Amino acid sequence: MLKYSLKRLARALLTLVILITIIIGLLQLMPIEGYFNNYEKMSPALIESGLREMGLKDPLYVQVGRYLKTLLQGDLGVSRRYR
Repeated sequence: MLKYSLKRLARALLTLVILITIIIGLLQLMPIEGYFNNYEKMSPALIESGLREMGLKDPLYVQVGRYLKTLLQGDLGVSRRYR
């Protein structure tokens, strides 16, 4: 029974990691305008620094690793809507 439970837990964790990777990958495909409220008034340098500050210029594996690390600490991240 313990072996079965551990197998199910490992599959659930793998599924969670795959799902998080897909979601972060889809967020990279989102247009840049969606990340900023006043995109039209921003200079390209300001947009670039904003994307770097949010960590969106990092590779996918770095973003997933950072998110999983903070998830293990109990931090679900900053809400883009309510910040």
